[in-house]
Amino acid sequence: MDVCVVLYRCDASRVERGVRPGDRLLVVDNTDDNRGFAVGCNRAAARGTDPLLCFVNPDGDLTAACLDGLEAVFEDPSVVAANPDLGEVNPPLGEDGSPPFLSGCCLAVRRSAFERVGGFDERFFMYGEDVDLSWKLRDLGRLVRADAAHFPHGRSAGSRRFLALHRNFRHHLVVMRRHRGGAGTGRMVRDAVFSLRRGRWRHGVARLTGTADYLVRARWWV
Repeated sequence: MDVCVVLYRCDASRVERGVRPGDRLLVVDNTDDNRGFAVGCNRAAARGTDPLLCFVNPDGDLTAACLDGLEAVFEDPSVVAANPDLGEVNPPLGEDGSPPFLSGCCLAVRRSAFERVGGFDERFFMYGEDVDLSWKLRDLGRLVRADAAHFPHGRSAGSRRFLALHRNFRHHLVVMRRHRGGAGTGRMVRDAVFSLRRGRWRHGVARLTGTADYLVRARWWV
């Protein structure tokens, strides 16, 4: 398996400990030229050749058992991508027992499928690129949670910063427009007003600026 890691002011030691003999660790360091998580992931993937890719965040503790559990689910040829059990950040399961999207913090995917859909959309600097990729992969096969694999991962402090929230909300609208038939800007504005009334100023303002950014620029992303 090709294990892909994108760094920014950190190292890959927590991931490296879980890499098995026969796996290949592919690292892209964005510290000096940060063009975003999606660009880094695509660059790392392009360096390998293994039929299976696994994108792993460097702030989680990867284990060989996690990779074993992920690899096992691909014995089913209908599976195109999988998450391990991520603890508190697990994507919800749908009525059919499968997740509607997968998280990029530890994401295994068939290289053939990843390349067929064009990898991560590099216009998503960070946040939402994994959801967009998931929707594209759904056309090629099943997304699953590998319950025998574990990669406990909490929410990062950076995800609560204003710029992160702005990007999250902007990219949510892009994904909804691309894959669900409508962005839902009206609902985003209503949620912003609700947040402001509740005193959640950062969330409310980020929803409004994210919506404005979407309307000015990002709605033209196709």
